[in-house]
Amino acid sequence: MKTINILLCAGTIAAFTGAAAASAELWLNELHYDNAGGDVDEGMEIAANFEINIDLLEVWAYNGSNGQEYNSWDGGNFSTTTVTGGSLAWFTGEGPLQNGAPDGLAIYYDSQLIQFLSYEGSPFTAADGPAAGELSTALGIAETGSSPVGSSLQLTGTGESYSEFTWTGGETASWGALNADQTIGAIPAPGALALLGLAGITSRRRRR
Repeated sequence: MKTINILLCAGTIAAFTGAAAASAELWLNELHYDNAGGDVDEGMEIAANFEINIDLLEVWAYNGSNGQEYNSWDGGNFSTTTVTGGSLAWFTGEGPLQNGAPDGLAIYYDSQLIQFLSYEGSPFTAADGPAAGELSTALGIAETGSSPVGSSLQLTGTGESYSEFTWTGGETASWGALNADQTIGAIPAPGALALLGLAGITSRRRRR
């Protein structure tokens, strides 16, 4: 996972402050490529802890059997929305997305390769396109030909970057909204919570 250069994205993240302004992070947040019967509503969702500019976003699909890219999408394929702590960009029905064993996705933002992820099977090295020469990172979870229609693979948990979340499968697809049990934001340390409580008590006492 690469941190986006703040200087390049300064205009994009101006609407957010705090953690988002300190470290801009963008990641694959939801994915659907296989289900029972004919595949329907294939799609993906990208999340960020800043406001995504879809004009800077590209995603490339890779065939894991030969490492070559077979499809790509730019900002015109995506819809966007802001959410608490950041924003989402997503599409459905813009496939096809191959069913793996393995296959991969390269996320490209503001002229930088941000992620090269693979699903099903072992990691592989891209042979061409923006991820050429890069070894993929496996999701560690997969859909199958028996996955329910309308479900997806999703990240859950609380965090401000990809590594802080956990993949789960079989959840009802939530395109354009935070996933079930997902929060974009930092978890306050226990000591910080205690200090906040004490600060509140002190503040109330001083008003008397």
